[in-house]
Amino acid sequence: MRFAIVVMLACGCAQRPPAPPLPAGLELPQVTAALAPAGSAAPDVTITPTGIDIGGRHAAKITELRDFALPSGRPIVVAVDRRVTCRALGQMLLVLGDHEYRLLARRGASIVLAPVRVPSMRPIAIGPSGVSADGSARLLKLDHGRPVGGSEPLSLVVMMTDRELALSSFSGLEGTAQQPKLRASRQELGALTAAVAEIVKRRFGASPRDHADELIRIMVPANATVGDAMPVIGATLRGADGSELFGSALLSIAIVP
Repeated sequence: MRFAIVVMLACGCAQRPPAPPLPAGLELPQVTAALAPAGSAAPDVTITPTGIDIGGRHAAKITELRDFALPSGRPIVVAVDRRVTCRALGQMLLVLGDHEYRLLARRGASIVLAPVRVPSMRPIAIGPSGVSADGSARLLKLDHGRPVGGSEPLSLVVMMTDRELALSSFSGLEGTAQQPKLRASRQELGALTAAVAEIVKRRFGASPRDHADELIRIMVPANATVGDAMPVIGATLRGADGSELFGSALLSIAIVP
């Protein structure tokens, strides 16, 4: 009996994983994917429905962000409230600059990091070889609209609507917008993960990828919240076994006529 009591007390004293300090009232989005733990460092940027805080400075308008400086040489950790719209988040990150971002999310009792990028506004210089200096862009040679010499990246994309998810590719090699590889409800995240994992294993395996295929594009409605989008992002970055499918998600706002 004494041994059983000792075990129960020991279990009750188990420590929670380290977590970054967050302002009161901030509600992080939820994910089910096994993303990397966040650790205990404070976020570089905090975004709430009322504004954005960087280094103790508050901005209520997006135009005020141009005077803010962010750390260089590492990804920027962002704590964003799940109620913030993806349109507002995208606009803020665009103004802050072309960085690698890590969005905080809750997974059970832990806080994890979701690697996210936004479309760049910087001009891209294509050299004589047809590739930009940093390898981030490539000029494709086309023959009747199709790339020549097998130079086409796969470019997987998930289109999220108010009710469903559609997995396809800009290349057309794994479905198109008109005929997606997978169409599922927004709740069927397991089906999305399985479909992405199958394509990644079959197309890439252990081989090096085109730079454009190191990330997956997530297109969301302008009125979608971060809480809506984050589970979808997580479901495309990690497999059911926790293995990495993509290093980052490119978050884009879908313009629907």
